[in-house]
Amino acid sequence: MSKLSKSTLPTPTIPNFNEVNRFNVQQLQLVINHLITNADFVSVDCEFTGLGENKLTKAPNIEERYGHLSKLVKSHAIVAFGLSIFEKGTENKNTFKVNNFNFTMLCSKEFNVNHTSLSFLVDNGFDFNNQFINGIFYTPGEDKMQEKNQSTKKYAFNQECNEEIMKQNNAIRSIFSNLLNKPNLKVVIHNGLLDLMFLYHSFYTDLPLLFSTFITDLTQMFQGGIYDTKYISEFGLHREESSFLAYLFRNEREQLDFKFSNKAEYLTCEVQNRLSLPSSFAKKEETSTKEVDPQIKSGKRKTNEVDKPYCENYANHGYCKLNKKCSKTHDLDTILDFQFGESELKKSKKLKSAKILQQNTQAEKNEVENGEKATLVKNVIINNVGESTEIERKNNFAKIKEVEDKLNMLKKSLPTYSAESTVERTKVKNPFENYHSACFDAFMTAFVFSHQRFKYEHFIAGDKHLTKKETDFEFNKNKIYLMGKDFPLKIEKSMYSKFSSGHLKKWNELFG
Repeated sequence: MSKLSKSTLPTPTIPNFNEVNRFNVQQLQLVINHLITNADFVSVDCEFTGLGENKLTKAPNIEERYGHLSKLVKSHAIVAFGLSIFEKGTENKNTFKVNNFNFTMLCSKEFNVNHTSLSFLVDNGFDFNNQFINGIFYTPGEDKMQEKNQSTKKYAFNQECNEEIMKQNNAIRSIFSNLLNKPNLKVVIHNGLLDLMFLYHSFYTDLPLLFSTFITDLTQMFQGGIYDTKYISEFGLHREESSFLAYLFRNEREQLDFKFSNKAEYLTCEVQNRLSLPSSFAKKEETSTKEVDPQIKSGKRKTNEVDKPYCENYANHGYCKLNKKCSKTHDLDTILDFQFGESELKKSKKLKSAKILQQNTQAEKNEVENGEKATLVKNVIINNVGESTEIERKNNFAKIKEVEDKLNMLKKSLPTYSAESTVERTKVKNPFENYHSACFDAFMTAFVFSHQRFKYEHFIAGDKHLTKKETDFEFNKNKIYLMGKDFPLKIEKSMYSKFSSGHLKKWNELFG
C-alpha cells in the first residue's frame, strides 16, 4: 500500500445502506437474519425522541442513574435503528464484507418527545414526515399482543385492527432476537448504555427494576460479548486525543493510510450494494412510497413537459413534501434567477407577438373605414410593418438568444441530485460535520472497532514492553463507557443477582 500525502487523501463518502421500512421489513428480515448468522460482529445505534435531564441521567450513583434512564426509556421512543453487519472474508482474514441497514421506526404507543432532541434530528437530516409515512410499527415492552389469554372479543378486535402492526412488530423483534444467544457474535456500541436499554425495552421485554438484574440479563443475551469503542479509545492502550465518533472514524482512516502504509498487512472493508427485493415486492414498495408531483396528479402539468432544475412545489408554495429527498434544488437564489430568465424570455416573445398583432389590427380597421383608399394605406402600412418587424425580429431574436444562453449556463452550473444517491439526495457537503443518522453512526462504530482490534492484533501485540494481558484485545470485552466516571461499567453476572422474570419468559419462548 503506497503512502499518501494529506492533500491526496480521498474524502470518504457516506457508505451504501439499505433503507428498511414498513413496506419491506418482512421481506428483508430473512436476508438480514442470514447475514447476522454469518457475521463476525455487528454494531448498533439508535436515535431517540429524548435524552433526559443531564443532571439525572448522569447521576453519580449508578443505581439512581439507571432508575432515571429507565423512566426515560419507558416514556420515549426509538425513531431510527442502525445496524452494520461485518462478515469476514473467506480468502483474506483482513477483509470484511459490510452490509448496512437503517430501520425507520414508529412506536405504536403514545410517547414523549423533547424539543432539543427533535431539533437535533431535523438539523441532521432526519425526516419526520417519512417516519410517519414509512416507519416500522413496534410495540415496546412485553409482547402482550401475542398473549392467548385475551377474551375472544378483544382478541378479534386486535386481530382486525392491529394485524399489520403485529406483523411489523414481529419482524423487527425477530431481527433483534437473532443477535442473541450467539457465543461468537460480538455486539459493538459507542457510549451505548442508553442504546442497549432502548433496544431491550423496545424489541425484547420490559426493563427490570434493578440495575444489577439488567446487567445480569445482558450477560446471557450477548454471549459473544459487548464492546464499546468509546471505552477502548478512552481507556485502551492506544488512547486518542478525542473520543467522539466522527473524530475516531476519520482518525482511524488517516492512521491506516499514513502510519501503517508501509506494513504488509492492512484492513479492507467492502461495503456491499443495496439488497434487491423480488420484483413483486419492489413494485409494491415503489407504489406505496413513490411521491407523485401534485401538478401531474391534478392534470395541471403534462408529464412530458420539460423539467425545470428547481422544485416547482417549493417555488410556488414554499413547501415540498419530499423535503431533503427532493431531487431538485430548493435554493431561492437559483429559483429567482431562473424565474427571472424565464420571465424575460416570455416577455420578449409576448412583446413581439403583441406588436405584430396591433399593427395588423390597425391595418384591417383602416381598410374597413376607408374602403378602397384603405387598400393603398394597408399596403403601405404592411410594407412598413414588414420592415419594422424584420428589424424588431432580429433585435428580439438576439435578446431571446441572450436569455436562453443565460438559462443554459444557469442549468449547467446547478448541482445534479440523483434520487438513487443518498449523499446527493440529502445535499450533504461534509458528512463528517453535517450528517448524522443511526445507520451511519453504526457503520462508523463498526469501522472504528475493526481498526482498534486490528491494531491490537498486528502492532500492539508485538510490543515486548507490554504484558500478555495488556496486549489481549479481549481485555476490552464487556466494558461500557460511563459518562462522568473514570471507570467502566462491567457486564458480568454477580453471584447475588438473578435473571429478571421477563427475560426468562422471553428467553424460553425464543430458545426453549
